[in-house]
Amino acid sequence: MSKRRAHRPEFKARVAMEAIRGRKTLQGIAADHAIHPIQMSHWKRQLLDGASELFTLANKSKDMEDAKSQEAKLFQQIGRLQMELEWLKKVSAALTHVNCANRSITTTRAQRQQAMLTDGASEVHALLPADTGA
Repeated sequence: MSKRRAHRPEFKARVAMEAIRGRKTLQGIAADHAIHPIQMSHWKRQLLDGASELFTLANKSKDMEDAKSQEAKLFQQIGRLQMELEWLKKVSAALTHVNCANRSITTTRAQRQQAMLTDGASEVHALLPADTGA
């Protein structure tokens, strides 16, 4: 038995294009390239069936670029939010430390807010950035 040959995609496309042009018969093209005419017919059919995808690939690539830019923006936002979260954790720890130093540990949210307004307001304002408006 003979060994199967693997043909490159460029070769398949060139043979299929020759078959589509119709300048030679399928038998003549198959003989020129030493392939079976049925194999060439399959390649021709694949080329014709896949031709419409060539025009949709341009739209898909544009959509992919848009998706990648959107993904980059979202990753930037995630990073920014993580930094803000870490900063808020530090501020919260500082406020807890200030509150604990000035009085016993507050247990409710309302008590923590009241303590922040009265005791630790000046220290919190020193920790807050100017653009937050706090």
